Amino acid sequence: MQWETLTSPDFAKAVETCQGVGIIPIGVIEAHASHLPLGTDMLTAHWVACRAAEQEPIIVFPTYPYGINHETAHLPGAW
Repeated sequence: MQWETLTSPDFAKAVETCQGVGIIPIGVIEAHASHLPLGTDMLTAHWVACRAAEQEPIIVFPTYPYGINHETAHLPGAW
C-alpha cells in the first residue's frame, strides 16, 4: 500500500492491517552516467519497497532523498 494513494479512512485501516509496519525508501540523488535519471537510487528503493508490499502487508511511505556522492557532485543536477 502506498501512503500517498490512501484516503484518511483507508490509511487508518492500513495501519491496522499492517500492524503498524511501514517502509520509508531512502536513496541518493546523483548522476548515473548520461543514460540514467538522477533519481535512479530513489526510484529503485521505492520499486523494491512496493514489491515487498505486494508480498507482505506494509505501508510504503514516500521516498526520502538522503546522501551525497562527492565523486559526481560536479555533474549537472547532482548534489
